[in-house]
Amino acid sequence: MVNSKRFLYLVGCVFFMLLIGCAGVVDSVKSGAGGAVDYVKSNAAVERGNAAYDQGDHQRAFAYFNNAAELGHDYGQFMLANMYLSGEGTTRDKQAYVRWMEKSAESGYPPANYLIGVEIYSKNPQEAMLAIQYLEKAAQYEHVGAMHMLGLIWATGTGVKKSNAEALRWFRMAKANGLPVEDRLLSESGIAAYVRELERTPLPPIMGSQTVPTSNRDLVRNIQQGLSDIGYDPGPVDGLYGTRTKSAIQALQRDAGIAPDGEASKKVLELIVQRKK
Repeated sequence: MVNSKRFLYLVGCVFFMLLIGCAGVVDSVKSGAGGAVDYVKSNAAVERGNAAYDQGDHQRAFAYFNNAAELGHDYGQFMLANMYLSGEGTTRDKQAYVRWMEKSAESGYPPANYLIGVEIYSKNPQEAMLAIQYLEKAAQYEHVGAMHMLGLIWATGTGVKKSNAEALRWFRMAKANGLPVEDRLLSESGIAAYVRELERTPLPPIMGSQTVPTSNRDLVRNIQQGLSDIGYDPGPVDGLYGTRTKSAIQALQRDAGIAPDGEASKKVLELIVQRKK
């Protein structure tokens, strides 16, 4: 009788544990199913947002991207941030831009991490280590612009202890991932010579005023930084005019209803200054 009671007690315990386990499984299934539904919904919203944006219907695009962003879609958050910054389909709101860009970065979207890293570094080079954290997150997902920017930070030693070896590592990674990198940046001696050249001809503060720089390299650098500030991706802010810088200029020109010639001109810089107001 005692053994029988013990047996029934053990059976009851096992049954109770199974019930708890089943409940946990059900909750897990429900949670997973909900996540899958949100994933499908957010992807659909992004596709519709992209289509509306391409058609110039910014209000509808904003609504779709907002929906995707609320569901946690990293690209949807990125696009929503940029639309807040430019005032497309909504009122311009820099705080909302920062909030959603940070959410996109937290979600792991490489361009968001890149842009935040560049902005932090350009505004306060002494925050270089914080900027590097964002840039390295972008670089982990093969964002070549972030790799190149990391190379420049370590090469110049602004805000960090200069390291040609670390700079070389990042420049070579950018090159290996398809970014055209100057040959002299692919050796430590070349990097040292590059930095000496920069020190002999220091660049003015990036977008520090509305004055137009005199040299072509200064102009390109200012345009690149300005494009990054308003949500476009020109690649590294290095003063070197390449295909990514040209594509970013063309995207800005199309959005502004201007013929997209992609030239790095004073008119483009003036357009950027106007968009930032």
